[in-house]
This record gives sequence, C-alpha cells and structure tokens, in this order.
Amino acid sequence: MHKKQNRIYSAMIRKCKLILLLLFFSFQVFYLNAQTSIRDSSINMSIIGLNYSLYQTDKDMGNSFGLTSMSGISYSFKFSNNFILSASFDFLFGSDVKEDDILDELKTSKGYLLNSQGLMEPIALEERGYFTSFKIGKLFPVLSVNPNSGIFVNIGAGFIQHKIFFNYNQNYIDLPQIQGDYLKGYDRLTNGLALSQEIGYYHFANNNLGSFHFAFTVIEGFTQNRRDWNFDEFSKDTKKRLDLLYGFKIGLDIPVYNRVPDDFYIY
Repeated sequence: MHKKQNRIYSAMIRKCKLILLLLFFSFQVFYLNAQTSIRDSSINMSIIGLNYSLYQTDKDMGNSFGLTSMSGISYSFKFSNNFILSASFDFLFGSDVKEDDILDELKTSKGYLLNSQGLMEPIALEERGYFTSFKIGKLFPVLSVNPNSGIFVNIGAGFIQHKIFFNYNQNYIDLPQIQGDYLKGYDRLTNGLALSQEIGYYHFANNNLGSFHFAFTVIEGFTQNRRDWNFDEFSKDTKKRLDLLYGFKIGLDIPVYNRVPDDFYIY
C-alpha cells in the first residue's frame, strides 16, 4: 500500500515539476516579449531632452530684438506607431536690443544713469523671456540606425513672453528711475499665444549612449504689450503684434524604456 502511494506521490511530483517547468518557461517567454528592443522594433518610450536653440527674429519681434537664444528642457512620449506627444519649457535670452534708445531721456550726455547717490552708472539692455509649448508629431524611420530613429515633423501651440531686461548690479546700485512701477513703463513686457512647426531628426543609439536630435523650427507669436503706459512714448501700446522666430535647435536626449537583457541565464 505504501509502495503504491509512493509511486502515486512520485508521479504527482514529476507532473508538478513538469507543470512548474512549463510555467517557468512560459513566464520567461512572456517576460521577454514584454521587454522591448530599440534595435528591432518601434517601441513606446519616454524622452527627456536638454535643448538649445538659436533664432533669427522677424516682423515685430525683429524690430525689438536681434538674434535670440532659447535653452530649456522637454519631455516627449513616442508611441510604438511613431506618433510623438511632447511638452517643453525654454528660457529666452539675448543681448541684441533694437530699442536701445528707450532710456535716452533718463541718461546723462555721456550715456549713463545717475544712481541715488548722484553717481553715474552704466547699464546694459538685454532680452529675457520664456516659451512653453505642447506639440504633436510623427517620426519616419528613414536614414536611421533603428526603427525608433529618423526624420520627424511636429506642430505645436503654446505661450511666449519677452521683455527688455536692464542689467546692472541691483544688490548694490539704486536706480529709482527704473525700479518698482517705473520699471514697468520701460521694459516692454509682451506676451501672447504662439504656434510652432518643426522638422528635424531623432537619433536614438542602440546602446542608449549618444542619443540626440536637431531641428529647424519656426515660431509665430500673436502678442501684445501688457503694460499700461510706455513712459518714453507718453502713450499706451495697443498694437497687435506678430513675433516671428526661425532657426535651429539641437538637444541631448535621455530615452527611457524597458530593455531586453543582453544575456539570459537559468539557475
């Protein structure tokens, strides 16, 4: 009786081992299928980008500023069908201010401002602002090292703001002519909705090192001066503006996705 029961138990154990082994290999197959390989197929991935752009200005913005730089961060999600959704935030800055006579009525004959102690202080006019946008695009895997790289195009909408920044040591120098509410009469704070279009190239390295992108970008800002009064013009600026920027963007990318392990071991 015990021998018969032992044989039954042994058979059951062998069957259990076989079932467990089949389940183990089934799990491994599922696990491998759940992982993704950037080399072999188009995959879902998150992309964190660090970007720098250099733009030529035109239309109304060309009357205010010259070459303009942007630097910022972006987050994108690329679907396995190669559609891309993205959001970005960029700081806007430059040193070519076209309205360089904006403080002439406040300056001495030598081009300085007088501080609160009656001393002459130099001051530099610069451009400051930001651009934030949301975009949708499509990647086409041509001229690429894998199905996730290639030429991309996208369109977007967002918000742009810029103003004149008066650069001087504000911690040690007191210039009441351009501080507080007086500053608002000279800085030309301008903002509004914006559209953007891009065509470029994404390169995602197979080893996840050296991923980057570059693009040609056009931005159209539909903006307006938001200050109540321009002191130097003795009037309120109510003009509807078209701020146009076009130029090139480069960026370093960090792709985030599940990866197939390089080796497979069974212990």
